[in-house]
Amino acid sequence: MTRIAKGKQNGELWDRVKLDNGLVGYVFQNYVEKVNDIEVTNINLSLENTILYKEERAMLKIEVLPQNATNKTLTFSSSNPQVVNVDSSGKLHAIGAGTATITAKAKNNVTGSIKISVYSKVTGLELQEDELCMQVGQNYKLQPVVLPSDATNPKVNYVVENMDIASIDENGNIKALAPRKYKNKSKNSRREF
Repeated sequence: MTRIAKGKQNGELWDRVKLDNGLVGYVFQNYVEKVNDIEVTNINLSLENTILYKEERAMLKIEVLPQNATNKTLTFSSSNPQVVNVDSSGKLHAIGAGTATITAKAKNNVTGSIKISVYSKVTGLELQEDELCMQVGQNYKLQPVVLPSDATNPKVNYVVENMDIASIDENGNIKALAPRKYKNKSKNSRREF
């Protein structure tokens, strides 16, 4: 209950008050007793899984202690809004790869926090080369582009279909080892490349 105004009527002192549910009324001052506020002492934030995928949304579980605290109003902030954004109710939105600490703060400056990691999945891989022709002994380095640019694990694994013809290392360096033979169907002859 909040006192809005003091009043006097017919020699009696009255207070105009507003209840927590929004109702407004009058109370005889002899019935009004000042109760000390019960301060927030602890804020616990939790999430079922603290690893989110990019563009995922989740709601924090919030516990304010003691349970009978007078004012449980909280403000939320993110240490890195480009990674995780948080609204005024504690709803999270994973924006980009990385980590961020979400903090809830009570009016009396008591805080609680939780660390969130955002994982950005690889959605594509682009190569400049559709086809590659090399001479025996020649070297070439592939330079793939992993999408999106903020992918959490952009590591690429390379595999050669025929290791007698070419080799490739973990960095994408190709070495031509032997010519490849194929049949030219139109002339029925064999050619080498």
